[in-house]
Amino acid sequence: MSRDSDPFDLGPEDRDDRDEPEGADFRIEKVLQESPKALQVVLEDTGDIKWVPKSVIHTNSEVYKMGDTGKLVIFMWFAEQEKWL
Repeated sequence: MSRDSDPFDLGPEDRDDRDEPEGADFRIEKVLQESPKALQVVLEDTGDIKWVPKSVIHTNSEVYKMGDTGKLVIFMWFAEQEKWL
């Protein structure tokens, strides 16, 4: 493990979906930018541009990184809090 890695920052492949909250899904046209902790995405239906923390991306999502397209599944509480719904 490198000095810079955070052992508590789990990626989607490290999470157990049995413990995850309910998800809300959105079609993503493209990922515009990726930072170490978030993705900037374009929603297919509306063309809206949104930032999504990687920590709220559900394990059932098809979108995790730059270049991914398809279904983005995020935690319902986040979608409601950020008024995505």
